[in-house]
Amino acid sequence: MSLFKDQGETVRVEFGEDWIDLKKYVTYGDKNYAQDRAMAKGMSIELQENGKKEKGARQVTSHASVGAFNTAFLKRVILAWSDERPVTPAAIEELPESVVNVLLDRLNELDEQRTEEEKVPLGGNSRSPSELVTAETK
Repeated sequence: MSLFKDQGETVRVEFGEDWIDLKKYVTYGDKNYAQDRAMAKGMSIELQENGKKEKGARQVTSHASVGAFNTAFLKRVILAWSDERPVTPAAIEELPESVVNVLLDRLNELDEQRTEEEKVPLGGNSRSPSELVTAETK
């Protein structure tokens, strides 16, 4: 078994005659990309101190945009679809919410379907943090 999965593997989700092909294996990079987009969408810098706008005072406020996360995440994992339009963030945002919910649910199911061997990729070679501490104190 390889630690790295074949990123070319896909799963087709069908909606009547329409379909969407998803990446079968979501990577750490896919999630990080979406998280970065979510934070960038919610980041703002305001010049204020103690709730009042003042010259020279700076306060960075941020929040994550769930919508930006989902759009960026789906852009990374939707590889193709039956529609003639290209897969773009704008096109993803035009999908019916029910379709997006099915896609996100399917991606969660794929993650849950990993085998025990996949969940512990190093098999017998991996040790828990408590095992490492015990080994170091001997």
